[in-house]
Amino acid sequence: MLLVPLLGAGYGAGVVMTPGADSIMSAARPQRSGEAAAVQEMSFELGAGLGVAVLGTVLAAVYRTGLPAVAGLGPGQRAIAEDSFAAAEDLVTHLPPSTADAVRHAARQAYDRGFTAAAVKPRRSASSSPRSWQPSCCVHVPRKRVATD
Repeated sequence: MLLVPLLGAGYGAGVVMTPGADSIMSAARPQRSGEAAAVQEMSFELGAGLGVAVLGTVLAAVYRTGLPAVAGLGPGQRAIAEDSFAAAEDLVTHLPPSTADAVRHAARQAYDRGFTAAAVKPRRSASSSPRSWQPSCCVHVPRKRVATD
């Protein structure tokens, strides 16, 4: 299930990192190659860390605000379920079965929305619909219109 996304991420990282590392290392004098390698590695680590932080924040914000109402769930219990998906999973062990199933379903639904928001974003496109969903990693290049006589 995770094989295809992981292969895509690995391929994408290789496609981006190889030319980036090559340009950084080829611009440095041989006696400063160690410094250039350190700059390249630090740039990768900083970019990866910021990416995880931003996407994780988007996921958490959409999860917390998108948790549907569940009948039989008190305000304190709802606050626990809104804290995180793991907290919601822990909470269901202390609830009656029907409420537990509803909370589990609501938490999965909210998490899916959060994950989708972090991985996919709306883009304007020239398609028939005014908005189409494209992966956030894709670059949208508008087509040039060719004049026909």
